[in-house]
Amino acid sequence: MSFVNVAERTSSSLMTQETSRTNDPVPVWLLDVDGVVNAHTNSPQRLLSAWPKEAWVDTEADGGRKVWQIQAATPVVDFIRKVHDSGLAEIRWHTTWQEHALNVGRAIGLPDFPIHDAPEYDPGFWHRVRGTDSWWKLPSVTRLVHLEKRALIWTDDDIDYEMTKQQRRSLQEDNRVLLIAPDAYVGLCQVHLDKIDKFLSPGDEEEPQK
Repeated sequence: MSFVNVAERTSSSLMTQETSRTNDPVPVWLLDVDGVVNAHTNSPQRLLSAWPKEAWVDTEADGGRKVWQIQAATPVVDFIRKVHDSGLAEIRWHTTWQEHALNVGRAIGLPDFPIHDAPEYDPGFWHRVRGTDSWWKLPSVTRLVHLEKRALIWTDDDIDYEMTKQQRRSLQEDNRVLLIAPDAYVGLCQVHLDKIDKFLSPGDEEEPQK
């Protein structure tokens, strides 16, 4: 199936889902940049293993201290935009790029999604919460799920590396959380988009990940 047909199929599916959505709050989709939207490889073979050559877009984005190369797949960008436009999820950036993630979005044609509120982020400590061994991204996600009771899609290539199995199970205990950790070299692939599409489909429940 070509990436053009994939985009058309996704659009049709999302339109159908939109008409039957309940009044419940929509899921929050926390979106990382590197390894999710931005592929982390210069290998054409790796890129082609995920999407055809014509699907890839090369551009640049200002990260604050320097300008970074961005490699994004058009079907992924189109899918994210369609989810946003349809109102099926509330998309937020959750990334060390912080406010500079808006530059990535603009470079690849995405709307200005808000930055997820994570006071634990400290640029001086990179992945850690200051004074601990904890991943800075996790506390705010835990609050979102357990305190705010929001359904969640979280796409981050570091999920499997930074979280224990028990932490993942705790987040997913009520089947309202979808965790996706793409291969950082290529980012989101069609199998991931299909999982998100299914998760957002009314009446469908995603099986918890083990």
